[in-house]
Amino acid sequence: MSRVRTLEVSHSYFGPLALQELLVDRNRGRQPGDCKDGDRMTGTDRLCNTIEVLGAAPFYDETDGIAQAILSNCPRLRSLQASKITVTEIVHGAQWVCSRIENLRLYFNMDLDPESEEGMMNQRLVFKRLGELTGLQELALADHYSTRTLDLRLRAGLNELANLKSLTTLSFSYDICQAIGPEEARWIVKNWTRIKHLDGVLNNDPDIVELIASIFRLHGIQHYRERRIIRRQVCII
Repeated sequence: MSRVRTLEVSHSYFGPLALQELLVDRNRGRQPGDCKDGDRMTGTDRLCNTIEVLGAAPFYDETDGIAQAILSNCPRLRSLQASKITVTEIVHGAQWVCSRIENLRLYFNMDLDPESEEGMMNQRLVFKRLGELTGLQELALADHYSTRTLDLRLRAGLNELANLKSLTTLSFSYDICQAIGPEEARWIVKNWTRIKHLDGVLNNDPDIVELIASIFRLHGIQHYRERRIIRRQVCII
């Protein structure tokens, strides 16, 4: 079978049937004589072993463990855009094998109480998992339909991302629950030396936002505020 490296279905939901095609071993039950001219039969012949770029529609609320399965079965993956992954799926799922990934756009759904002991512990485990993806250049944690993503404070585990030295862009748009402070801003400047863009609402206190923005400006980091937020929206904890 020819090596498929790119799969773009940006207007479709990548669901269970698509995942099945990605993971199925097409050599199972085949004999060397069954191969067509030009084909080479290897131990396994699975799309997940060759795929490097996978882009699916980000606007679906379904999860079903799809993104977790992709991250834990696609060792050559360099870019992934998909809909949703939950903290619980990551914590209870297999280790990720996509150590080469550079661009990751997923809604990381905080499906636990972020202030509870379990929520804090599991969120830190997710940060540790992300921190192993040392080639990441662009990371998007939220999308148009997200409500709450990972808590980007040091007390919640942000420091586990210290090894993301190649990170240039971090996006958490549409999450209005962040409470990033000057301490986190200074940490970002110190540890992510290549960071250039942050997109999202840093804090609901405008004075704190201005202080953080001044720290970023001093180091040439652009911060894009989400201007479409409706003031009456409430961050539900």
